[in-house]
Amino acid sequence: MRVFISHSSENAALAKELCGKLEKNGFPCFLAPRDIRSGFEYAEEIINGIDGSDMMVLLLSEASNSSPHVLREVERAVSKKKTIIVYKLEDVVLSKSLEYFLMTHQWVNDKPGKDFDEIVKRVSEYAEQAGGEPHKIVVEQKPENPKNSRKYVIIIAAIFVVILVVWWIVAAVFFSKNNEGNSESSGQSVSESTESSSSTTSSEQQAVSSSSTSSVESSQSSSSTQSVEVIVPVESESKPVQPEKQPLSVNLGERISFGKYNGEAIEWRVIKISEDKKTAVVISDKILTMKAFDAAECGTFNKLNGEDYWRTKTTDLTEEIQRKVRGDNRWELSNIRAWLNSARENVVYSGQAPTTQSMSEHKNGYHTEAGFLNGFSEKERAAIVETQINTAGTTTSDKVFLLSVDELKWLSEADVSVFAKPTAAAVEQDKSNWYKVDCQNYNVEDFFWWLRDANPETACECLCANISYFENQPTISYYAGLEGFGVRPAMTIDLTAISEN
Repeated sequence: MRVFISHSSENAALAKELCGKLEKNGFPCFLAPRDIRSGFEYAEEIINGIDGSDMMVLLLSEASNSSPHVLREVERAVSKKKTIIVYKLEDVVLSKSLEYFLMTHQWVNDKPGKDFDEIVKRVSEYAEQAGGEPHKIVVEQKPENPKNSRKYVIIIAAIFVVILVVWWIVAAVFFSKNNEGNSESSGQSVSESTESSSSTTSSEQQAVSSSSTSSVESSQSSSSTQSVEVIVPVESESKPVQPEKQPLSVNLGERISFGKYNGEAIEWRVIKISEDKKTAVVISDKILTMKAFDAAECGTFNKLNGEDYWRTKTTDLTEEIQRKVRGDNRWELSNIRAWLNSARENVVYSGQAPTTQSMSEHKNGYHTEAGFLNGFSEKERAAIVETQINTAGTTTSDKVFLLSVDELKWLSEADVSVFAKPTAAAVEQDKSNWYKVDCQNYNVEDFFWWLRDANPETACECLCANISYFENQPTISYYAGLEGFGVRPAMTIDLTAISEN
């Protein structure tokens, strides 16, 4: 019985916990991105994961309710007649689409503590109904602290020893007094009686002593009270519990310094904050570099097999030729995505690397440049949340990404300008000189920067955020292999990981 766990990225921690619970009970799970194989298409892996599972558990929250990614997973499961268990994390009003697909499926409400026992029970019941063997549900118990066990044994042993010693003392005193009383009342010689009594007392003492010596060593005397000191080892004080880190408090539009590029600290703007205030989407305040979105796949821009395509209209070329001579506009396969998400000194590119020769003007090649994340510390890289990105129906999992046209609204909501200037280092690094030329031509200081959306009418053109000179036209389309346009990265940051606490 294999279970596909459908969830929003915001509920990833709960999904992982549920996965662990189910797998401990013998139900293997498909959990993204854990089970997405390296080098395979993300969307294809998701489809295979659903098709290869016997049922689906949906973690329903506000985030998953509005997620097109989750909707497609549910739609696929329904089309394949998979049983779906809906685990309701929050009180949400279902979107019309989800309501249509989930009307006839099982619902389970969230319980305090989120132990998922009810889910395991439902999955087990379904497995039995499907003809599987009855499943024994594993109830997890906290292991007993061995230190506490030793402590209890020592205390019980000490109490037992004290009781034995006190009983031995009382018995000795009793026999002693009894012998004295008999001697005084008779006034006769008591040598035989005393001898007998002593023999009895000695016998009793030996019996008690024999029992006592198995636990403690003590001196034996029938005429004096015994003193026994029991030493119980005291555990060292436990380490104080560290308080949970509080997330760094930020507001929309606020500036954060995080990571470095070209040896300079990067300033980011907060454009979206999660409901629990633990994560935030940020975008660089300025354009950090000028680079092509993707290289011409044939290795030389607008030339293939000796033929020149400079004067050929894009619409007159096949999609394959467009990508070969002018670059591929698909985000998931782009050079810029590979570079942004790499921390390596030598970035690994699939297909044509972004060499100088493959750029439109043979400038700004970046195949020898270290990955963008190379300038971040290990702690900073660990604080970047891997985010599921949807681009034209394809989902990728990225630490660093470019915004889409739809996500430009986040800038407006955060009161952050869509018009961006390049840093001084970006202008110095740029060999195309396009920025300086456009500044003179249009009398503006802001510049074009790449979005991750493709022009749907071509296979080689991408959209850019426009400059303020064309304020009524928010985006413009350019060939992916044009190397003189700006890069303004975005990422999701775990605010608890960079907390000042």
